[in-house]
Amino acid sequence: MKPQLVICDVDGTLIDPTEQITPYFDELAQLLQENQVRFSIASGRCYDQLLPYIQKLDIREPVIINNGGGARQNGEALWDELFEARLVREAILAADKLDMAIFMCGGNSELAYRHNAYIQRDIDNFGRYNHFHIPLASEWETLRFEKVMITDPEKPGQVERILPYLEPYRDLLQVYQYDSRHLDIMKAGITKGGAIARLAKRLGIAPENIMAIGDSLNDVEMLREVGTGVTVGNAKEEVKRQADHVCQAAYTAGVVEAVRRFCTNERE
Repeated sequence: MKPQLVICDVDGTLIDPTEQITPYFDELAQLLQENQVRFSIASGRCYDQLLPYIQKLDIREPVIINNGGGARQNGEALWDELFEARLVREAILAADKLDMAIFMCGGNSELAYRHNAYIQRDIDNFGRYNHFHIPLASEWETLRFEKVMITDPEKPGQVERILPYLEPYRDLLQVYQYDSRHLDIMKAGITKGGAIARLAKRLGIAPENIMAIGDSLNDVEMLREVGTGVTVGNAKEEVKRQADHVCQAAYTAGVVEAVRRFCTNERE
């Protein structure tokens, strides 16, 4: 049975590290249109950063943002799960002293905490993070975030030094450590899998009739939640072990392969 909805991760799945919209996007868009595939994305990114891909693929279904912390449909908020900024204040201050890159998202857009070499590379390569915000002491009690990302691009392993600052709030926060360099912090209980279950209920689609495509550790709950969990060929090995199907092709070409295999009458 063809899935009633396909939900795809973005970084490392729909796009490669260059973030370019390649000719595979045209092939994917054509497949989706010709086969009337309902297609959406579930990303760790904020909404504004997803717009080029939403527009290119003409996505009209609700999209999941910030690892499940929020959802948007045609720009309208379906939900936003926020946590108090004070819970991550000490972690942010500690990361800043170690010259890590810190990003704070309230839903639609993302702000960098302070300019550094990593931020400058993102500005040069992708044209984002031109605005910065270091909260005043009085702001920490009133600010709310949907996601905070802490990245240690220069000295792998230092991110471990941030975890103790989050430990007192482990019942209030969801912390993803992707590797020795990256942390994502959301409200407790927030996952892509939970967001897909919430979205499925909203759309009246049983989770077993959904296909999800991913590549990274924060996609595992999503792959488990749905009827068909797929990874692209470049996925981490531990994620591949959680999938029902592993594509041979990587990145966008892998997404095309998955859609062609499961959502059309064609076969690779």
